[in-house]
Amino acid sequence: MAPQPAPLPRPRPAQHAALVGGLMLATAYAVFSGWGVPAQRTGWMLAAVALLRLGARDWPRPRVWLLACATVVAIDPWALTQPGFWLSFVAVGVLFASDGQRRPLPSGPAPTSWRRAPAAAAALLREQWVVTLALTPLSLLLFGQVSVIGLFANPVAIPWVTLVVTPLGLLGAPAPPLWNMAAEAVAWLAAGLQLLAAVPFATGSAPAPPLWAGAAGVLGGLLLVMRLPWPVRALGVPLLLPVLLWQAARPPPGEFEVIAADVGRATPSWCARRRTRWSTTRGRATAARPMRASACWCRCCAPRASGWTPSS
Repeated sequence: MAPQPAPLPRPRPAQHAALVGGLMLATAYAVFSGWGVPAQRTGWMLAAVALLRLGARDWPRPRVWLLACATVVAIDPWALTQPGFWLSFVAVGVLFASDGQRRPLPSGPAPTSWRRAPAAAAALLREQWVVTLALTPLSLLLFGQVSVIGLFANPVAIPWVTLVVTPLGLLGAPAPPLWNMAAEAVAWLAAGLQLLAAVPFATGSAPAPPLWAGAAGVLGGLLLVMRLPWPVRALGVPLLLPVLLWQAARPPPGEFEVIAADVGRATPSWCARRRTRWSTTRGRATAARPMRASACWCRCCAPRASGWTPSS
């Protein structure tokens, strides 16, 4: 009896092959870029979506988002202490929440690239507005300042890095001369960003709000950008007021606060009274009297320290 031929491998849908190939490419790029928290978030979220699709499961976006969060925290619990973790996952969650329900694919012939360009640009601008509005309270909570010029810089910097810098950097591995072109592209981008950073309103600073105010502000920004009726969106405005109008406690009348940072060569100090604030710089480190890098805070019951002159 003639031997039976070996059975052919079971064919797989093209979508499954695309999922596996995309996941492998994304993982390789995440490892190549340093495997930071944003790269981990992207990799684990893509892995979760790919595994769910390969298993014929269609989870809603919030569950996929929570699964990616739980996976990153389970692998690296210290990620919870990094601002990048919160900024990264909150940004993705806000984009999920503001994008509404999944829309069906349009029927008919696919539009050309030139016809899709205006819609893609409008979508990119909307995403930047949504992320900026929703992350402003969180940025004030974590850093005490927020980038205003980023709303205008990101729509240029993100496509430039995605379409020019990143491909040149990856292709430079087999062809090192392309790294010179990537370096030039980064230099052009840095020059443009420096011009934007010189704008007077490039950043906005405010006193760091308490945790409850920051959480309320993030919720308020989320309500404003979600696809909900405007009466419901308007509820986010009062939630934003505590984080935007928060003022740090000032010293009582007749007292002042001093924050002095000893950096080794001089002692810059910041002083605050009930209605005024000023900065001073005094002292220099010597071999006989070295200074250590430290900081101190004190409150004194006197209008002004002896020998300290207010300066700008």
